[in-house]
Amino acid sequence: MGRELTLFLIVVVCLASNRSVAGYEIYVDLYTQYLLPWGGQGLNMVSDAFPPEAVVELRMNVTFQGDGVPGKPVSYMIKAPNGETYSAVAFTQADGIAVFEYSLPSSEDYFGQWTAKASVDIAGTMVSDTLYFLMGWLVEVVKIDAPAIAYKGETMGVTVMVARICMQDPRNIMNMLLKYPNGCPKTDNDLLLYITVTDELNQPVATSKLNMTMITELGVYDLDDFVKTMGEHWMDHVDVILTQYSELANVVINGVPISPWSFSGNAKIRANLITNCLGISYCPEGSKYAYLKSSISNIVTYRTDLNKDETVNIEDLLIVFKAYGSHGPDVPNLGDPPSENWNPIADVNKDNWVNIWDLCEVAKDYGKTV
Repeated sequence: MGRELTLFLIVVVCLASNRSVAGYEIYVDLYTQYLLPWGGQGLNMVSDAFPPEAVVELRMNVTFQGDGVPGKPVSYMIKAPNGETYSAVAFTQADGIAVFEYSLPSSEDYFGQWTAKASVDIAGTMVSDTLYFLMGWLVEVVKIDAPAIAYKGETMGVTVMVARICMQDPRNIMNMLLKYPNGCPKTDNDLLLYITVTDELNQPVATSKLNMTMITELGVYDLDDFVKTMGEHWMDHVDVILTQYSELANVVINGVPISPWSFSGNAKIRANLITNCLGISYCPEGSKYAYLKSSISNIVTYRTDLNKDETVNIEDLLIVFKAYGSHGPDVPNLGDPPSENWNPIADVNKDNWVNIWDLCEVAKDYGKTV
């Protein structure tokens, strides 16, 4: 009985010691450079998103009894969305914080959820923390709506939908990540939507600029739930955002005046999101095609194009031939009825007769097109 009691007490002491080391005396926290609550502060948390080529600071805070532990090697294991895994080691500084910096790739092959794990050994006790974050375009053009046919000299209505993968205002993230050596941000906290239209010959024929309004910070969604949901459904992340996280989408409607000197044919509508200062792009441009043509009010027509098919041809001559020799009402005397084959359209010179002069008018313009 005494031996069993002794073993029981040893087990209790060991369990209490492990719980004390893991839960109270040693504390670790892996997070990014974003401020609370967006940096993933706390155990096994998520950080807000990063754009491609951003420099990520993975900060591992190691404390013992509330004091920073300097000089400890912290190992980092970083897993990309495509399954590639990278490792690094950084030592804690005087404040007990180790910092490992790396630049995210630019390729979309690495878009999605990243996982970072940092571990450190304190007196034989291994402790670690895991962090998750998304990499992708912070805000991007996901849809453009415009009429299939647009008319030269008129205003074309364009609707642009954008979606974001960050809870912070993307402008604030860009200000934080893009800085000059003196610490000043390279951007000026603007998010501009440029709409440009080029015609069949790639000539710019319309432009528009709007300063996008965005909800600065979103507290309506749980960041942890959002990041992990996006990680599981990254290939369809736009659809998931529009259906489950609609507050992360914005719709902008704008009228774009089309130059009357545009060339008819296929026109490309381009939508770009850029910063005002330096013109740094937030994402690739969105695009859509429309067909440019002259409006009815702007068409320069020939009066000899009798059937209005935009060409003076044999069809117009036939119209004159069918009405040839006819006259209109009140000809030659007041009260006389029109001829049975009378067609006012065939009376090109409007003298109330269809004759050789009308044929000559059509023949003179023969072959011309609008």
